[in-house]
Amino acid sequence: MIIKDEDFKKLLQDGVTLKLAWMRDGAGLFFRLYGLSLDGHLEISESEKALLKDCYETILASLRTVKSQGHYYGALYTQVMVPFVCAYRSGQEIDNLKNIVKTVGNVVVDLYLEQVVFYPHLKWKIPQRIEKCMGWHIQRSDLEGILCKQ
Repeated sequence: MIIKDEDFKKLLQDGVTLKLAWMRDGAGLFFRLYGLSLDGHLEISESEKALLKDCYETILASLRTVKSQGHYYGALYTQVMVPFVCAYRSGQEIDNLKNIVKTVGNVVVDLYLEQVVFYPHLKWKIPQRIEKCMGWHIQRSDLEGILCKQ
C-alpha cells in the first residue's frame, strides 16, 4: 500500500507542512485514500490516518489561496467526484465519500457566494471546468443548483 511507503509519507508531510499546490492537483487520490481510511478498509496506523486527514484539510484550505479562480474550484469538485463515482459504480461503500463530496461542494459554493460580487465570471467558469473535466453537460437551469445552496 502506497501510504506505507516512507518516501511517499515524507512527500505528503512536506505537502501538508508547506501547503504545496500539488496536493490540490492530486486531490482525487487523497480523497479516495482518506475515504477508504474512514471506512476502515485500509490497514494503516493511526498516524497514517491522521496524515490522510491532514492532506484532506490542507487541500480544502488551499482553495482560499486561489481567489477568483473558477478553474480550480471546478477542477477540485471533479477531483472529488471521480473517486465517488468509481466507488459507487463498483458497488463499494460510499457513505464517507458522499460526505467528502458534500463538504467539498459546500466549500466551493461558499467561496463562490463570497466572491461572485467581485468576480462574476465564476458563475460560468466553475461549471465550464466541471464540464471539461467530467464530460458532463450542465444545463443553464442547473447552474443555480450547482452554485447555490438549496
